[in-house]
Amino acid sequence: PVAPIVLGVILAPLADENLRRSLYIFQDKSIDYIASQYVGNILLIFILIVFVEGVLRVRRSRKQSVLKMEQS
Repeated sequence: PVAPIVLGVILAPLADENLRRSLYIFQDKSIDYIASQYVGNILLIFILIVFVEGVLRVRRSRKQSVLKMEQS
């Protein structure tokens, strides 16, 4: 589809600029600083949930493919 490509072309420079700005602002801060902030805790928990959900999806799909192989 064309729409995601157009959005990517338009938003990529903005995302890049803001990523650079945030890395510059927090260059001397550690993960402890982020974890001590309320919003940082929420973001870290969200990232953890997304990661665990991805691992569980991979496991489920592998288990289903093994079950299909056994049934054949």
